[in-house]
Amino acid sequence: MKKLAEKLKRTELFSTLNESFISDVLLSLGTKQNFQKGEYVLLPLQALDRIGFVLKGKLSLLHIFPNGNYSLIATAVSGDLIGLDLVFTKTQFSPYHIVSNTASQILWIPASALLQEEDMDEQSRRTMIKQLLSVISNENMKKEYRLAILSQKGLRDRIITFLTMQANKQQKRSFTLPFSREEMASFMCVNRSALSHELSIMQKEGLISFNEKEFTLHGWELDF
Repeated sequence: MKKLAEKLKRTELFSTLNESFISDVLLSLGTKQNFQKGEYVLLPLQALDRIGFVLKGKLSLLHIFPNGNYSLIATAVSGDLIGLDLVFTKTQFSPYHIVSNTASQILWIPASALLQEEDMDEQSRRTMIKQLLSVISNENMKKEYRLAILSQKGLRDRIITFLTMQANKQQKRSFTLPFSREEMASFMCVNRSALSHELSIMQKEGLISFNEKEFTLHGWELDF
């Protein structure tokens, strides 16, 4: 219990709470759930009234279309939170799928536990609301960045926008992508083969160099 409380406290959302509150209130109300590889964690139109803390494994948030195609929204790994964008909406309905890419374990915490007046002093409540707004705002910005990528009409323009954002985020020209090549293609809504082909051309032209997830940008104007 103590190690789990320490792990939760390392997240942005729970960093300002004391460990006794995390242990005595949040963890006492939380429940763990295991998922097998390929199992759905959440389905579209399924209501979610709790926040998920990924204890182990990797999850994908996907839009899956009737023709079988899909688009990657984001991934979540150990230490990440899922559901914050849903639990405080009016319907709490999910517009996307969450699937477990590996054997995974999630700690579910009722959203109501974060704001209950009887369990939290007023200062802690205000701090928690501030942290919630910060985390949700950051999630909204990630979606804004993706919309900026998808608004680019050409494949190369999408690649350039995506890689520039990654470099600026990590504040260096040589960086590690958070996605595999297949995930990268899905995130940008492009064909994987076409993506690999264009990356190879860009490397031959001296614009980039890469090996799997490791990329270096050459001669690009960046924000740092």
